[in-house]
Amino acid sequence: QRRSRIDSNPQAVLDEEVDATLWQNQPYRIPVIGWMQEMEKLNRTDAMAFYDKYYTPNNAVLVVAGDVEPEVVKALAEKTYGKVARGPDLPPRIRPVEPEQNTRRTVTLS
Repeated sequence: QRRSRIDSNPQAVLDEEVDATLWQNQPYRIPVIGWMQEMEKLNRTDAMAFYDKYYTPNNAVLVVAGDVEPEVVKALAEKTYGKVARGPDLPPRIRPVEPEQNTRRTVTLS
């Protein structure tokens, strides 16, 4: 998927490189789909461990919009998602702070 959606699209490649250059501490610097060299090292065990750790009800947000009755939505959510086991407690999230950006950085797409 990365090859077809990112690597074959010059604009997508440029966007990734700009984000990687612009952000120094923020997760925004890392592509959502990941860098190819990291993906090539990923194995099924690693992927499943990541999934089991982070794809849990205690790390999820349910967003509902529209003309709904909050009580009905809450009951349906509890009935549906209440069956899913809670995952392990996650460490507190670190909110990185960007340093002052006072140097020139450039990206060239070739």
